[in-house]
Amino acid sequence: MADTTVIHCPVCLHARTVAADTSPYKTFRCAACQRTFTYHKALTADGKAVQHVLVDDRRRAVIRRIWLVAAIIISLTLYLLRPVVQMMDGPTFNLTYLFMFLGIWLLVVIYRSKLRTNQVTYAGLIGYELIGVLGWTDVATLTLPDSIFLAILMLFGGLLLFVRNKRSSDGSGSGGCGAGCGGGSGGGRGSGSNSETGGDSAGCGSGCGGGGCGS
Repeated sequence: MADTTVIHCPVCLHARTVAADTSPYKTFRCAACQRTFTYHKALTADGKAVQHVLVDDRRRAVIRRIWLVAAIIISLTLYLLRPVVQMMDGPTFNLTYLFMFLGIWLLVVIYRSKLRTNQVTYAGLIGYELIGVLGWTDVATLTLPDSIFLAILMLFGGLLLFVRNKRSSDGSGSGGCGAGCGGGSGGGRGSGSNSETGGDSAGCGSGCGGGGCGS
């Protein structure tokens, strides 16, 4: 038997049972108020719009995939780098590490803009710092000046990635607008909501309740 879920009419809150895998754009007619609405505009039992539940589920799935791919890439990179790093001296590793930072920065910028989630930056930051730790433990000859320079690269590289992540979050504010319509023959109930995918969000919603919109 297929899984089912209970949704509520966004106008009168009348409940009905539908299949859990219903298309977001399937149209229903409320048995109580006879209004039509699409599945993604319906409300869940806790009052959230179905569309936002779908967005949250999709966002969680994206985050899981990001960390799975990041774990594989970071592990493979460290595994392949280790024998190479063991043959390097301090200055050579530090120069290589600097270029790695530039490459990681570029990848974070590209995939952060595509996937629109801060998790990309966190994954890049963790990968960058782990490569630095690999340098500490496996470089063949690491003098005190080389160690200090490596520590500076790890510190300031990590800070730059962190600050870039914070600026991206602060600069991409969420926009939302709500409009309720009423007057005339009925009171209005407006709902403005944001749909978020990793920190960058914009949404606009409007709704009418009661007897509808009066002009």
